[in-house]
Amino acid sequence: MYKGQLKSWNDKKGFGFIQSNGLSQDTFIHISTLKAMSRKPKQGDFIYFEIAKQANGKTRAVNCRIEGVIANFHKIYPTCT
Repeated sequence: MYKGQLKSWNDKKGFGFIQSNGLSQDTFIHISTLKAMSRKPKQGDFIYFEIAKQANGKTRAVNCRIEGVIANFHKIYPTCT
């Protein structure tokens, strides 16, 4: 698991880049990896994430969560009450 700061975020397109001291380059992040969070990400947020390699050889953040933001239980388990 890595931790990095959201360096840039395009809310209209739903993606951005995370800067982490543990990695040599910024990591792509898509809004779909944060669907369980109770709010959208903002530039400057700290993100915990894992790395996955895409078919084109590039990497992307997966299994992401925003530091200090709780998960929205109903987004994770929509049929539970």
